[in-house]
Amino acid sequence: MVSQVTSTIRHRLQSAKSEIKKKTKPGGWVIPKETTTFADSDKWSNIDADVTPVERRTWTSLTVLGFWISDAINAQGWQAPSSIIAIGLTWREAVYCIILGCLVDTIPLVLNGAIGAHLHVPFPVAARSSFGFYFARFAVVVRLITALFWHAIQTYTGSTAITQCIRVIWPSYLDIPNHIPESVGITSQQLISHCLFWSIQFPFLLIPPHKLKLFFWFKAIVVIIVSIATVAYMTKEAGGTGDIWDQEYQVHGAQRSWLIMSSMMAITGSWATMATNVADFTRYLRKPNGVYWQGFFLPIICLILGLFGIISTSSAKVVYGRYIWDPIELASQWHTSGGKCLAFFVGFAWCVAQIGTNLSANVISGSNDLTTLFPK
Repeated sequence: MVSQVTSTIRHRLQSAKSEIKKKTKPGGWVIPKETTTFADSDKWSNIDADVTPVERRTWTSLTVLGFWISDAINAQGWQAPSSIIAIGLTWREAVYCIILGCLVDTIPLVLNGAIGAHLHVPFPVAARSSFGFYFARFAVVVRLITALFWHAIQTYTGSTAITQCIRVIWPSYLDIPNHIPESVGITSQQLISHCLFWSIQFPFLLIPPHKLKLFFWFKAIVVIIVSIATVAYMTKEAGGTGDIWDQEYQVHGAQRSWLIMSSMMAITGSWATMATNVADFTRYLRKPNGVYWQGFFLPIICLILGLFGIISTSSAKVVYGRYIWDPIELASQWHTSGGKCLAFFVGFAWCVAQIGTNLSANVISGSNDLTTLFPK
């Protein structure tokens, strides 16, 4: 058994070494043209736009769970309650806005996901049923542009996480002098972190979607463990969960009602894109029944992460005298030996989280758009 595992690892390392060597030359980045699996040859299609081949249908219901944990658990999800409480509402509104907002999304999420699960086609192809063959390109271009913007946002958030990892090992990293004009909106140190995170993230973007199961589960395990550790550490430092549970309303009457409605729609809007293009991922399911579990997974995952954020933020008020919603900023306050150790793992976990979110929410979707717009 041990020898078999060793042989497998050795084979994987040799394959990886060979691939890396190929990438050192421009010709190594040329992707050979693959034959279509469904359409006629030399037509406006390719293996990624065609019906998913049987050998690539590797996802199960557990993979869907790992996928949603990978997509939903990110820094923005942790901060979701902050915008609700910051406008004068309480944790109660934050909780049921998250639940109701996600439940609204589950309806198109399951219905659109069923298209991919039963027909095994991506969003750009499924969109042709409602937009038509030519006008569907408009929807594809809009989604591609949106994915590019969100990829940049998630990558920047990941760069703040890697800063925490580096500053724990080399504290002087935070003291790098800035040589970039203030008008640019970024410092020299932040730009270095951004380039480092982008470089680390890039190899993961080359992995085909049907081979990402293990990465999604790795992210799920790492981020959940670190999130629980963050909550435990902050409640220990604060001697409890703080006073956020007794927070009073800052707004009343019709204004409060409209704020609740807008907050719920903000949560709904944050997942509306995924509810639309989820066929990009459900196309890889072996059995279509797995698609219906999404209606249960999304609200539960978002609620748990939101509660982690609420508890940690309330504890931060006790310890630091102010609410700190950003988990990365929260980790930057830890300067003891134990705190620095946890800060390193917080930074590492959110780096993994942002890579996973970029893969599931932006990169794969944008890649499907490009292969549809330029199939040859």
